[in-house]
Amino acid sequence: MGSHPLTDWNLMTIPLADSGQSEFQYIPVPNQHVPAVYRLLAELATSRSSAEAHVQSSDRSWQSDRIQAAFDRADQVWTEGQLARIAAGTYTSTQVLTEIMDIVAADPKWFTQNEFASATGRSLDQYRIVWAKLGPHFEKHYGTGTWPIIGFAGTQLTPPLDSSLIHFTMTPETIERWKRVRAAVEA
Repeated sequence: MGSHPLTDWNLMTIPLADSGQSEFQYIPVPNQHVPAVYRLLAELATSRSSAEAHVQSSDRSWQSDRIQAAFDRADQVWTEGQLARIAAGTYTSTQVLTEIMDIVAADPKWFTQNEFASATGRSLDQYRIVWAKLGPHFEKHYGTGTWPIIGFAGTQLTPPLDSSLIHFTMTPETIERWKRVRAAVEA
């Protein structure tokens, strides 16, 4: 039985170009499919431009449903009163969390524990100890397992960040509440 060029991919294998030479790959396309391939490439280019515009926008509508759900939970759970309790906390864990939330509120983006440690001068081991205590602390003192900061693996973010690390941020609403709490404390 003979092979068909559209189904026998081994016969169509073309060595990948060295990434330093070109950003293009040359693949054989049957003449009758060339217009469809051009349309597909145009659609991909349009989709990419649209996705990049969403990433650059200040709203987070481009995030996955799972991340949006985590943002919604945090906004529902963390009132200004509860955030004020964190800011006034005397436990080491709440003091470290206050530092973290101040960092995120000042520069709303995704951060890693390494970046928090570097920004505060605390060791990464101190952050790991605090991180382990925060879940039980929130359960005991706030009656929730939801954190005021959101953490996701870098691969779950758009655009993807370092996949080996968890990245953290706060929702825009939590940031605004936190800023009001901190302003009231400093007043």
